[in-house]
Amino acid sequence: MLCLVTLLAQPSTHLQGQSLPDIPSDINLAGTPIHVTQQGRLLIQQEMQILYAHPATIHHDISVLQQLTPILKPLLDKANLPDDFRFVVLPFAEVDSVGFWALSKLHGRRLNLRMDSYVDERFHFAISTEVVLNELVRLQETQKNYALTLLKYLQENTDSRLSQLTDPIYILLGTQNSPLIWKILARKLVFEQEVLNYRPSVNYILYTYPNGEGQTLNAIAERLQITEDQVRPLNRWLKTTYIPTNKEYSILVQVTSEEFSRVQLLATSESRNDKLRQPSSAFPVLVKVKDKSDKLRSDVVFYTINERHGVQAQNCDNIITLAFYGNITVGNFLKYNDLSVDNSAIRPGEVYYLQTKAKRGKIPFHVTQKNQTLLEISNRYGIRLKSLLKYNHMTATQKLQPGRIVWLQTKRPTSQPIEYIQLPPEEPIIARAKPLMPYQDSLQKQPDEIKILPKPSIVKDSLVIADDRLQTVDDDTLILLDVAPTAVPVTTKQHVVTPGQTYYAISRLYGVTVNQLYDWNKLSERIPLRIGQRLIVGVSTQQQVIVSKPIYKRKTIVKRQLTPLTRNAIFYTVHTGETLYRIALLNKVQVKDLVRWNDLKKYVIEVGQILLIWK
Repeated sequence: MLCLVTLLAQPSTHLQGQSLPDIPSDINLAGTPIHVTQQGRLLIQQEMQILYAHPATIHHDISVLQQLTPILKPLLDKANLPDDFRFVVLPFAEVDSVGFWALSKLHGRRLNLRMDSYVDERFHFAISTEVVLNELVRLQETQKNYALTLLKYLQENTDSRLSQLTDPIYILLGTQNSPLIWKILARKLVFEQEVLNYRPSVNYILYTYPNGEGQTLNAIAERLQITEDQVRPLNRWLKTTYIPTNKEYSILVQVTSEEFSRVQLLATSESRNDKLRQPSSAFPVLVKVKDKSDKLRSDVVFYTINERHGVQAQNCDNIITLAFYGNITVGNFLKYNDLSVDNSAIRPGEVYYLQTKAKRGKIPFHVTQKNQTLLEISNRYGIRLKSLLKYNHMTATQKLQPGRIVWLQTKRPTSQPIEYIQLPPEEPIIARAKPLMPYQDSLQKQPDEIKILPKPSIVKDSLVIADDRLQTVDDDTLILLDVAPTAVPVTTKQHVVTPGQTYYAISRLYGVTVNQLYDWNKLSERIPLRIGQRLIVGVSTQQQVIVSKPIYKRKTIVKRQLTPLTRNAIFYTVHTGETLYRIALLNKVQVKDLVRWNDLKKYVIEVGQILLIWK
């Protein structure tokens, strides 16, 4: 068993000079005996020698696989695939051309994974695992044999040659099989032996950071108050500085059990509006305690969570071990945490209840955040899930919409409609970076006394429009205040948007600012880019005609002030029988604007729902 409860200690160094594990003539792989010839045993032995030549790599890979196991195991179980498939997951240190799941570029293209100068999804654990498991399930339906399914997958093709050449009853590996199979078998034999003696210096738990769009890994590390070395190792998929914004890419972060609760709170910090943030950010109330009952529980991390006894799950824990630590039955553990036998996946780092939760919360309301579930809210405030369902007239299968007010203490009156609060937009944390490939153009070398100012454009969806006002103080000296240039650009440099590109990436590519892109193309940060869209990325000034009329005035001290002119926000309550089309018609707006302003995933609204409308 690869996943073991490990203790904090220094890594063992016994691998130096360690004798190689025995290589049997028959190796059990995924519940199927694999027959290995003498030549095959020599190939496996060579791969073992490569592994043992770098003991640190063995330690590192075992540690990473232990960290990934709590995420991977439920996915393998759901796909009905044996645990031995986990030995295929990690990239091979000596083979730079393959990512997770031994994915080559050719195989990645066949599985429609994105691979470009910005992102390589073969190295994104969640995305690559999802597509590979779907592929393995498909192959298993035709092969009816897990070992043949793996061999077929490694062949990177979909023809039937493998099943014709390989007897499903007597599988004998040979030169017709992928060379990666020898590396996988060597890894299996080495890991199964060395994991018994491996003791990591630090036990890391993986935290999935969900909202990284537009940020840098360094900025995420700063926000979570951890080192950048805890963010980079499992995010090799990112090939550029900024995380793309056109697709949600989860970020795997390595944290210790002591850091987990703090990191989780920092990552899920709610609205930047203090009135919304202060009450909810105080929960859950966690106090670490030391249990001295017996030696079996001496290394278990106990907490009081919202005035209840709790225990923190580690990488290899499950409902049985956690119930044992709390000296309660498995049934009671599931009941206290609102889990079921079919839905009992344990997330490392989370603190689980060892006592029943309260019927009511300490505060009356909670504002639902993006992707938040009722179970997460229940655990956060220590309220029984069935109480939340009753208070809010909901069923267990209903999905919460962002901004919904959740009642925590009493039942919402049936006469009172469901309330929503417009959540403030996410503020991406952008680190400053120099352009990767500066675009040399004379536009950036204009004389200081001539400045071409494009006419400000008012974007339809802008929430605030800046109105420039000048305050001046006269002096007795006549000076040249400004010139009124008129520029006629003859030539422009254009760029065609490709998948994954953002305003930031394009601006760095040509050495211009994002604001220049907005001005030249009459766009704003609220208008998303489209694939194939043509953007002006540079204006050649060598062929510009500039006519300037000097303006003389008494010397002034110019102070620029920005006066925000905000648009009016109207909140509309949905009535019985109304549709989005009807509401759009009544308020003289577009349906697509209603969907965008309220972050509606479908054209479905509820009676009593409050919609935001900008006028």
